[in-house]
Amino acid sequence: QKLINFSLLALLLDMPSRSVFENSLNTSNPIEIFNKRKELMKIIGFTLEDIFEIKALELFYDKVDADNKNGERALLAKILNYLVLINNHAGVDLAKKITLSKNMTISMIGLKSLCFYGSEQPLDLLNKFYSKWKNHSLVIEKWFELMSILNIEGQGLNFIKDLLSHESFDYKNPNKIRSVLGSFQKENVLLFHANDSSGYNFISEQVSLIDE
Repeated sequence: QKLINFSLLALLLDMPSRSVFENSLNTSNPIEIFNKRKELMKIIGFTLEDIFEIKALELFYDKVDADNKNGERALLAKILNYLVLINNHAGVDLAKKITLSKNMTISMIGLKSLCFYGSEQPLDLLNKFYSKWKNHSLVIEKWFELMSILNIEGQGLNFIKDLLSHESFDYKNPNKIRSVLGSFQKENVLLFHANDSSGYNFISEQVSLIDE
């Protein structure tokens, strides 16, 4: 056990980024690559589901929030991504549970897995996280990043636009702008690359507004 390099294991479970796939193709469709990458993750997740579930619980109960457990936290984050994506009940429950942790890093691991890979949008958990950390500007930047990758049914781009009028958002703060607009462009693939170009137009409008 002591000889295990958890950080290396986490790295081995990290799927190549979309840009890696895009750069290997003559022509690429961002949405198609996004979906195929998820499908590949599902294959891995279902194949290793039992192992992932056991390891995730083992990591959680082995004081994963300790200062010297950086590698274990990294591995737990990667495993939860797979478990949440395939809707493994133990994995989803664990992700939800750790969002309420007093440790911000642990809480973010759970929220990220649910936001990126969950079948349901964890708005209630995001709201609880905001209430707990709203007086910590750097933490709220991370919260904005997660909010900006959501694709809420019936709201779509309007949900992202509403973030720009949130009480904690400030156009004069470059980090807040990056957290919302930068994360939206990079991670909200379905909305940013929408066939009607609404995502592109939204970013274009925001760039023009910021440059004024």
